[in-house]
Amino acid sequence: MPGKGHHTAKWDSCVASVQAKNPGANAFAICTAALGPSLLSDDPTANEPFVWNGKGSLGKPFKASATPPRGTIGKPIRKMTDLGRAVLLDMDQMATPAPTPTPMMQVPNPTEVGLINALRALLASSYGMYILAHAAHWNIEGREFASMHDFFGDLYEDVFGAIDPFAEAIRQHGGYAPTSFADTLNANTAMPPMATGGEAVPMLAGLTEANVGVMAGLKATKVAALAAGDDGLANFCDERLAHHLKHDWQLKSLAK
Repeated sequence: MPGKGHHTAKWDSCVASVQAKNPGANAFAICTAALGPSLLSDDPTANEPFVWNGKGSLGKPFKASATPPRGTIGKPIRKMTDLGRAVLLDMDQMATPAPTPTPMMQVPNPTEVGLINALRALLASSYGMYILAHAAHWNIEGREFASMHDFFGDLYEDVFGAIDPFAEAIRQHGGYAPTSFADTLNANTAMPPMATGGEAVPMLAGLTEANVGVMAGLKATKVAALAAGDDGLANFCDERLAHHLKHDWQLKSLAK
């Protein structure tokens, strides 16, 4: 430790700066690290700019001596003034806690909000049709049981296969998919009533009506997807519309 009368001007200014910025800090330790022991004596160069010589404050060479280490400011430490500023900057950062980062929230733009709403309506109508088809698959009775049982089974599997892509599209555009069965069904305000009993005709009529709602939702979602620049989703809506046009033909034909 330097004795009285052996302090350099740089040492005194460093201590004063540390004490002013953080009275509780160990000014000796900070200034020793910043200035190096060689600047605490009566060395005639003590008040001259300190040029980095590849050694640390304890006089030991750094292992990576090809280039001088970099300071907090991102530039090689070549002068004492750079090193001192870096140390004091570090001290300020330790004394003042960094603000808690705000979680990034994805806020959809108005175009995507329209797409999200269209997708939610389409998801609800598709889920409603799936439920009707699966119930028909379970409850169908009569002489045509085998063929109708298989038909309704193929139908609900096809409709159900599109539900997950619609839900994922909602997430991809910044929205949230329904989190409960009730949320899904509540969004489907046009769902036809569930047919009771085992007769095929009421089941086919309800599914035909539900299918019309899905096709309308697909067309609306395609328009919204193109407006939002999601050509892939628009193409998927076209593919699904082709499936539901076939369903419309088959349901109406079976009901005759």
